[in-house]
Amino acid sequence: MATAYPSLELHDDDLVLTPETVTFLRNALGKDLTEEEITKILFEARSSAYKTMAFPCIRQFHFVSFFMQRNKIYPHIIEYAQKAPADKAPVVLDLGCCMGTDLRKLVQDGYPTNKTNTNVYGVDLLPDFVSEGYKLYRDGPETSTPTPIKFFADDIFTVPLTADGPIAEGTASSLKDLRGKIDILYAGALFHLFDEEKQFALAERLAVLINTKYSADRNNNEVIIFGRHIGSLEEKKAHRPSEFGGAFGHSPESWKELWETILSKQFGKDILKNTDIYVFKEDLIADSDNVFHKAWLWWSVTIRLPL
Repeated sequence: MATAYPSLELHDDDLVLTPETVTFLRNALGKDLTEEEITKILFEARSSAYKTMAFPCIRQFHFVSFFMQRNKIYPHIIEYAQKAPADKAPVVLDLGCCMGTDLRKLVQDGYPTNKTNTNVYGVDLLPDFVSEGYKLYRDGPETSTPTPIKFFADDIFTVPLTADGPIAEGTASSLKDLRGKIDILYAGALFHLFDEEKQFALAERLAVLINTKYSADRNNNEVIIFGRHIGSLEEKKAHRPSEFGGAFGHSPESWKELWETILSKQFGKDILKNTDIYVFKEDLIADSDNVFHKAWLWWSVTIRLPL
């Protein structure tokens, strides 16, 4: 089961307005916005979203914290995408996209969007995340400046464990339509919501979504899955404590073993010869701002094509 969170009191000091956040929001919403106006916009966005989604990521303004951009592989992803032939940029998916800030920042940072076919997708289980993102960034499909990013709500656990059959053409409106189409897949703060069995089932479905077929005209010579989530504090996978009762956490070693197992099962063991798995464990020691000692896993799985 996924972790359930109680609705807690909101505090003004939860927001740390960084220069990067100010620049991003000015680019998104208006160059002339003052920091006071930006602060007001963010507090209103948090209040609106928290009414129906009382999650720590909303309460603590993680929806404007740019965690995707902190992953070590992020600069390479933009560089790789920019080398793609015109209108054939890699298809990227942010699974568990929350309000879609990381994808909007990705595009601001230079990730190319194709003109004739959608190649940037954001999916979350809850449709309210999508609607709150449109409200915050004023770029929904009905606005005068719609985002080129395709957002929709869906449940990853409904995706069949096979990519057999024809690949859906055109813009996808479900995760099933994206099977075998994703070149770059991001899963941030997602895996730690589930127990060990569900984490394995989730990773299996990510493997179904990726595109491992090399195409010379696209020059898609890499597939990248990357993300971050809370892991084990110990040297091995283990149950971990938290302010909401605890959950399961992988160690760097067990996380690497999980991906080796899943990729071998899905594509055969030879794929591991073309695969690099990077896992970095970041310890966050308990202090006044972090009641529990936590360990974040920052990771990436890169598969070189052709296989």
